[in-house]
Amino acid sequence: MMQQRLLIVGHLNLDHIYTAEREADERPGGGALYTAFAAGIYGAPVDLLAVRCPDFPEAIFQTMHDANIDTSNVLPILGRQRRSSMCYDQNLVRTNFAHKTKAWLDATIEQAPRHLPLNPHNYGCVYLAPMLGNNQLLYAKWAHAQRLPVAIDLSEYFAQENTEAIHECLRFTDIFMPSEVELDEIYPDIAGQLDLQIERVREAGVRLLIVKQSTKGCLVCELDKGRQVHVGIRRFTHVVDATGAGDSFNGGFLSYYLANGDTVTSARYAAAVASCCIQDFSYFRLIGQNRDELCSLAAQISVE
Repeated sequence: MMQQRLLIVGHLNLDHIYTAEREADERPGGGALYTAFAAGIYGAPVDLLAVRCPDFPEAIFQTMHDANIDTSNVLPILGRQRRSSMCYDQNLVRTNFAHKTKAWLDATIEQAPRHLPLNPHNYGCVYLAPMLGNNQLLYAKWAHAQRLPVAIDLSEYFAQENTEAIHECLRFTDIFMPSEVELDEIYPDIAGQLDLQIERVREAGVRLLIVKQSTKGCLVCELDKGRQVHVGIRRFTHVVDATGAGDSFNGGFLSYYLANGDTVTSARYAAAVASCCIQDFSYFRLIGQNRDELCSLAAQISVE
C-alpha cells in the first residue's frame, strides 16, 4: 500500500540546549523539524511548511531531503531565525522557557507561517505543530474545507495564549495530541479532571485524542468508539536531552497510523521513536534509524 503523504506546518528554530552534562548552541530545531524527521523514519512522504531566515543553516535541507522531507514549502524571509533556549536540571526537568523573552515572542509572531502549499496534495493528514492559536485555526479551517484530516499539538505557552482560538480549532480537528499539562491550560475550570477533559474534547468533535503523560506513557482515546487504552514507555538508563520528545512521538504516531490505521500499535511505535530521540542531543538520533528495529522495540512496550 502506498504511504499517505503528511503535511507538517509549524516553526523552525535555532536551539540553545543546556543540560547538567553538556550544552549545544545554534542547533536547528523546532516542533515541525522534529516531527518531520520522526515521521520520515517510517517512510512517510513529508511536506514541511514553515518559514526560514538567512541564518538558518543551509546544510539541514540536504539532511531533510535525504530523509524524504520535501522543503519546497519552506518560505525564505528576511530577519533572524527564532532562537529558543532550553535548560534542564540533572533530572532532565526543564527549568526555563524561552517565551519569557520579548525577542522570542516577536520572532514567533513574525515567523508564523501564513502561506498555503504551492502544490497541495491529497494529504493523508495535515499536522499543525505548536503555534499561536490563530495560526493553527487558519490552517485547520483550510484543511477542513479541503476535506483533509487535521491533527494538532500544543505547547504550554501556546495553550495559555488565546484559548478561545484553540477551542475553535478543535471543531475542525480529527486528532488532538496534547499533554496533561496542556489540557489543564485550555480547560482550567476542570484542571486535573482528565475524564471531564476527555468528554470536553469529545464534545468539540475530535475523533481521536492522544494524551501524552510524560514518563507514564500516553492515553489513547478513540472518542468516536468510546475506547481508551494506556500505552507505556520504553525504559532505558540514560536520557541525554528531552528536547523534541513530544514532537518525535507525534511524527512517529502519524506516520505509522497513516500506513496501518491502528491507534494502539501506532502509539507503541511512537513511544519507541521518542525514546530514541532523547538518547542524543538535538535531532541527531532520529537520523538513520531503522523502522523495523523500532517496530521490534515498540512490541515490547506495555499496553493496559
